[in-house]
Amino acid sequence: MSVEEGSPVRRRLFRSVLALVVLVTAAVVLPQSPAAAEVRGPWQIQGIQSRKCVDVPNGTFNNVQLTIYTCKDKGNQLFYIQEIYNGEYNIWNIQTGKCLTVLNAETTNNTPVIQYACNIGLNELWTLPADLTIRNVKSGKCLTVQNNGTANGAKLLQFTCNGGQNQIFTWARGIEGN
Repeated sequence: MSVEEGSPVRRRLFRSVLALVVLVTAAVVLPQSPAAAEVRGPWQIQGIQSRKCVDVPNGTFNNVQLTIYTCKDKGNQLFYIQEIYNGEYNIWNIQTGKCLTVLNAETTNNTPVIQYACNIGLNELWTLPADLTIRNVKSGKCLTVQNNGTANGAKLLQFTCNGGQNQIFTWARGIEGN
């Protein structure tokens, strides 16, 4: 049986090969899905200037501004990180399941860092460079303790990275389930 140019058999074969090429290309080019990426933690995120931990005060609602507070190894101070794209991470609280997010995807200084339902927007993706800052992917600005605060309840916001001690955080292994 010969397959003539333009025949239904040849068109089906061409479509099958084309579909296979598209699938293979998609598998190679598309980023790893969040479900497949490794989750690490839980961690306490501690400011080196204050020796206090990033804290989710007052509940599980969206738009709660994050603060620092005396470290207690409780769920509102424990976070998981998950690489979403190459070197870009979601950071979310184990008690609320919500992500560290820059309010309204703003790129200006002094914008609050809040918790919000995770949706992999650029305003909730962070890089973790070797200088121990936590940098927002969309704005390029650093997680910062407002006004160099060291007291419980000092608010977290984004600000231009400047090497200040209020922008440097360490990660300590937390105990899950508290």
